[in-house]
Amino acid sequence: MRQHSRSDWTVQESQMVTKVEREKAALAKAEAAVAEKKKLIAKLEAEELEKNLDKAIKSLGKEDALAILEAAAKLKPETAIKRLNGS
Repeated sequence: MRQHSRSDWTVQESQMVTKVEREKAALAKAEAAVAEKKKLIAKLEAEELEKNLDKAIKSLGKEDALAILEAAAKLKPETAIKRLNGS
């Protein structure tokens, strides 16, 4: 049976470190991609909310929409939503 010299172990350890470093780099890259996706989703959600608000204002008229928003600002948001839903 062949004995492993210290240099054999050093090479193996070096290869393991390299593999660990590659995996860490891959993880960091994936985490950055996830962060970018979250930002994109938040932006798309904000755009969708703005579109929906514009549609609601258009269907109600500016004066009625403003009156509802002012009343909702004075109430708890949950209360305003329940009232708008007819609950």
